[in-house]
Order: sequence, then structure tokens, then C-alpha cells
Amino acid sequence: MLHRPKLLLANFPSVDRNGHAGHWQGYLSAIQQFDTLAGETWRRIQADPVLAGKTTLIITNDHGRRYDDWTEHGDDSEGSRHIMLVAVGPGIQPGSVSSDPHSLADLAVSAGHIIGLEPPRGGGRLIAPLVGGMAPRQDVVVNGPLALSAAGR
Repeated sequence: MLHRPKLLLANFPSVDRNGHAGHWQGYLSAIQQFDTLAGETWRRIQADPVLAGKTTLIITNDHGRRYDDWTEHGDDSEGSRHIMLVAVGPGIQPGSVSSDPHSLADLAVSAGHIIGLEPPRGGGRLIAPLVGGMAPRQDVVVNGPLALSAAGR
């Protein structure tokens, strides 16, 4: 890998765009494309001797979708209030499932914990299956800007 950022945020908006536009085939195609990219990302991480065994990959979406109208979200419907989250990496027990309610703020605090960042005041709480009993990484020092990438824009 050319770059090894301390934190990488990637956005793949094609799933959301196709969903809002009501393009079912485009929506399914975008999901399949993202699934392929996610798998390839994990394979490359594991092939890199610097990152393998030391990197956590977290995949989530920023909102759910209504069950009765998959093109909409943002209200208090059951589907809109739930997001999916998949994580793999050191300290994460394969097959772990949490039925406890969490928020995106909890995800931010948990991701920060993994790389050794102090949580902001008023933030969320740790997601136990995501951080397990792992101590914050002591070998990660964030003293400069974090790498942010918006793929697919």
C-alpha cells in the first residue's frame, strides 16, 4: 500500500444515490460493487506486513431505510432507526453480535478508542463487541491531520 493513514474514512455514495433515485437494479449493483471493494480492501490490508494483524476495518452506513419504502429514510420508522455495522480486526471476536442499541456517537468513541484517541466530552459510549477488552493502541500517535478520503465522488 502506498499510504498507511492512522485513520481513513471512505464514503461510497452510489448505494444511497441509487436508493433515493428509486433505481432498484442500480441499488443492487452498487451494493455488490461495494461488497467487492470491501473484500478487496481487507485482502490488501492483510497482505501488507505493516497493517496485517494490527488494523481494524469498520463498515457501516450513516442511516437505515424505511421497510415500506426503500427509497426514503430520516423519520422515526423502525428501518430508518437502524444501521448495519460489520467490523473485523484484532480484538474483535468473529461472530460477535450486539443487540444493544447504539448510536453513531458510540461508533466514533469506539473507533477513537481503537486508535488511542481520548473521547470528546458528551460523546457516546464504547461498543463492547467492537472494542472487547482491548486496551487503546499505545503505538498510534496522532499529532497531525488524519487522512480523510471520499472515494467515488
